[in-house]
Amino acid sequence: MFPRVLARAVKIVRAKRWSRASNLPEGNEAADLVQDSVKLVIEGKRPWPAELGLEALLVGIVRSLASHLAEGPANRHDDFDPDIADTQNAKDPDRPTAPDPEELVLQKQACEGLIAEAFAAAGDDTVINRIIEAAMEGHVRAEGIAQATGLSREQVYEGNRRLRRRIDGAAAKRRQS
Repeated sequence: MFPRVLARAVKIVRAKRWSRASNLPEGNEAADLVQDSVKLVIEGKRPWPAELGLEALLVGIVRSLASHLAEGPANRHDDFDPDIADTQNAKDPDRPTAPDPEELVLQKQACEGLIAEAFAAAGDDTVINRIIEAAMEGHVRAEGIAQATGLSREQVYEGNRRLRRRIDGAAAKRRQS
């Protein structure tokens, strides 16, 4: 049973969006999530409903742990500031270098692709569409998006979660085909 749970854990981890190439933050691997799920059941921290088999329970816990890691602070890059040019290769580190025109075109195309993917994932959901439009106007925090759209912060958070699930689902389908 453990190999089947591990195989499912690997699929779950691959389906999530991670901020680094090594996938899971904090040096975790899919096997660590399986071990953590077993530990949580043994310690009684995760109840085991009688109608649920052990394998299904462990897979559900792995899915929960992976989601928590994917949405957690260790998987975010909050220190990124797109308004500051790269200064590492400059002769004078206090003076930013001019961006490469080809790189700018590639970045613009990538942004346009991400925007199109977000709108496609949003579909007819007006809340998500309003959130995307506010983000395009430069509002990146929930408070700013809420003010720009007239939505509550809770609606913004829920809309972001729905958008993330839709994009992750579309990405998982592309990987399967």
